[in-house]
Amino acid sequence: MNSLSKLGKMVYCLLIFLLPTLLFSRDIAPFPTKNLNPLTRVTGLPWNQTSTIQSSGTFSLQFTYEKGNSCSWDTTGTREKIYIDGESVWSTLRIRYGTGGGIEVGLVAPYVIHHAGFTDHFITWWHHITGFPQGRRKSVHENMFRYAFIAENTGKINLEHRVSGIGSVQIFIGKQFFKDEINRLDLFLTCGLPTRRSPELIGSDTPSLSVQVSGARKMLSARDVPTIFGNLGCSIPGSVKYLKGIQRQYVIVGTIGADWQISRYMILKAQFDFNSPLYVSTLDQAGIWAGQSVLGAQFIFGHGFTCSLGITEDSIVSSSADAGFLFSMNKTMSIVQEGQ
Repeated sequence: MNSLSKLGKMVYCLLIFLLPTLLFSRDIAPFPTKNLNPLTRVTGLPWNQTSTIQSSGTFSLQFTYEKGNSCSWDTTGTREKIYIDGESVWSTLRIRYGTGGGIEVGLVAPYVIHHAGFTDHFITWWHHITGFPQGRRKSVHENMFRYAFIAENTGKINLEHRVSGIGSVQIFIGKQFFKDEINRLDLFLTCGLPTRRSPELIGSDTPSLSVQVSGARKMLSARDVPTIFGNLGCSIPGSVKYLKGIQRQYVIVGTIGADWQISRYMILKAQFDFNSPLYVSTLDQAGIWAGQSVLGAQFIFGHGFTCSLGITEDSIVSSSADAGFLFSMNKTMSIVQEGQ
């Protein structure tokens, strides 16, 4: 099993980091996701932004379904305790519109579900096949649910029953600063609206504010060549009731990845998402840098319609969900009539 584990990790790392040098790029858009840890999502960190600002009169409608499965717990005696065992689902609608002059405006609205789920058995099988560590999965019953974080002198989060609701809606504006045949550079400002349902990990109690720089670079000026994309930004997270006393005032967020076209209808993508700690904690689930890898593909159906599939793994163990799944559909259309 030791050899299988090492082999699985090596293959996954090769897929994430080496294949972009062999194949060819077309689209410049990361997977629309972020850290799948429910303690992170509740603070309103921004989703990954595309490196392509919508042109004037162009409207984009995107639906994304994300599922994150976790099974992790730890304690530092009576001072801190954390228990994350369950499944979270985010069904997100994203709207983008190009106003002209290299500017776009948009809205992101998620619907959040935290529950026991039903994928524990599949995740255990997946980790066995790929060689990724099982953590403590084999020491607990499958498809159980509890999200708990107890911190000394601050209160506690404790969920043991299914909860759902509209998460923190985000409004953003993007400005294109530079674009040529090889490079692109954009700036995004995002404001997250509070839901005041932070004890249920649905949404924050106060607004969040983020600034992101999004860029992309082709290896050569030719059309079909490897493309590297990325985001880097700073966020003032929304507050979480009972945990406000240990929340950090700002968080660094980012992603780096590559995509390439292998056929007329398919683009492979790989990316790494990361963020700095959101809480002052000695527990890995809350107090260390977080990282997750996403590997998948985008399918092109024509007439502005695309579909993406991706799988996620916690590259930094315990800092994100153990494993996750992403499905996204996107439709882009022009609402400016011909001749105008």
